Amino acid sequence: TIVNLGVRLRVDIGDLEVAASREALQYTKHTKAAIRQKLQAIVDELPVLLSTRFKECNSMWEAKNLYHRSFAYGGFAYHLESVMNQKGVTWTDSDGNTHKINSSNFDFGANKGSVVTDSDIQLFFYEKNRHGKQRVISTKPHNIIANAKNVLFVEDDRDTHIGRMNRIAPLLENYDGRNTDPLMKDKAIYDCVYLIRYKNKSIKKNILSKTKFDAPVVPLSSLTPIKLNVIYPRDTSVKHGNINGAGVSKAKHTSNVFVYDNDFNGGNWHHPKSDFFKIQEVDLDNIKDAVYVILDKFYIKSPDGNEVHPSELEKVAQGYKALTGKDLPTIYAFKVKQQDVPKNKKGWMDVEDWYNKQIKDYLNKNNLQKEFANSEAVTKHLNGLDLDYHYFVRLQGGSARTYVKNSSDTVEKMLGKIASEDSPIKTYLLAIEDMMPSKEQSKKMEKVKSHLKNHIMKHKNSSTPSHDLGNLHKNALDRYKMLKYFDDNWMSHWGYKARFADETWKDMTTYINTVDATYVKKNFAQSNKKD
Repeated sequence: TIVNLGVRLRVDIGDLEVAASREALQYTKHTKAAIRQKLQAIVDELPVLLSTRFKECNSMWEAKNLYHRSFAYGGFAYHLESVMNQKGVTWTDSDGNTHKINSSNFDFGANKGSVVTDSDIQLFFYEKNRHGKQRVISTKPHNIIANAKNVLFVEDDRDTHIGRMNRIAPLLENYDGRNTDPLMKDKAIYDCVYLIRYKNKSIKKNILSKTKFDAPVVPLSSLTPIKLNVIYPRDTSVKHGNINGAGVSKAKHTSNVFVYDNDFNGGNWHHPKSDFFKIQEVDLDNIKDAVYVILDKFYIKSPDGNEVHPSELEKVAQGYKALTGKDLPTIYAFKVKQQDVPKNKKGWMDVEDWYNKQIKDYLNKNNLQKEFANSEAVTKHLNGLDLDYHYFVRLQGGSARTYVKNSSDTVEKMLGKIASEDSPIKTYLLAIEDMMPSKEQSKKMEKVKSHLKNHIMKHKNSSTPSHDLGNLHKNALDRYKMLKYFDDNWMSHWGYKARFADETWKDMTTYINTVDATYVKKNFAQSNKKD
């Protein structure tokens, strides 16, 4: 690190060995050891020099803030971060106690060997949502970073979690009416808020002693609660409660339900998950053939009982758009206790069942249902094999991993060397070729496959593959038992063995034909013996 900073070293004559030209060093053991010694002296002195900057800090919070400003990205000594993380700087508190600081973090995590457990402390981090008018979001970190942000620390001293957001959101949002509200107009707006909840006073004392956390903290009960519908007012497109955005009572037969927000863009780490949905006023009785999901704590419950993050619906939307060019229809969402509402409605489908129907319709429309089943089966079969001698036939038509149908001339050229038409290995390899899609079919199916990988909405193909490749493969190995011990690299066209691929195939077909001839002769003799 020090060398990369372009440091200049002053050395005495004789400390380093110089080349005969006097224009370069001779990097002998002596020279390298002398340079390392000089660099080590700098590294050892840096903490002492830099620690003088910390004398004015009045708390560990201020010291760690200064550490962050000094050594984090953009700091004056950013390039020394790797050195300082190991060496640290020294700060002396008002009681004369010396502390070594080598990070800007206060670690509250239940790490290995730590006296802190997950039940001892709860730590929440709140910040303004960067996605338009979405609500404040919260995460559960394991540490507090002293990064000089405009931050407020709050200790949860209340007996219930209900009402937390009513007190925290007003400190982060500059909502309409805040500047004229006598309760809030003089209150600061923060970049972020940490909420800390200790299990009891004894644990609090123990944790603070361990972490040395001493930033100013205010009790949650001291904060002013503001109704969330004041901070996030209703509008005509997103309605809440019994009135709409204009303050008009909603229609008699309408209900407020969650719907998936197609415009929201959040990944599978996004929190809260409720951001993926908005509330809408609808007349459920007049909605036919709708699509729905069941939510449990805003996780989607699939028909098989699994729970998935709502971000999966974004993948469904992308796949559906790619196949049809259309956007997703409205997806209604119901909590578990309301799951009978959509299930009892005629024409309503769970999104997984609906998506499978769209895939099936696409395959039928493009005459790909059977081909899709064959392509999936042959790809899965070939990828799962330990013995890859079929690659030689595949390679004659292109790449071994390009699963498209070979020309009939190529197949005849290769398999024509096998004399018996009833040869199990010939039957097996012909079945593979039969199930391979054409290049045109492969392109169409790739459009489908690319949106099914790592996806909750797995396609349930109702079509049966044309051949049972697993059974055909077993029959081939049962007859040609020596193939189990064959090094298929001789035919793979990979490495030096590829030079002998044609000769290897010739020897293999000779072996196959010999076994077939022996097998037929043996069976013929046994048949005559019985007669």
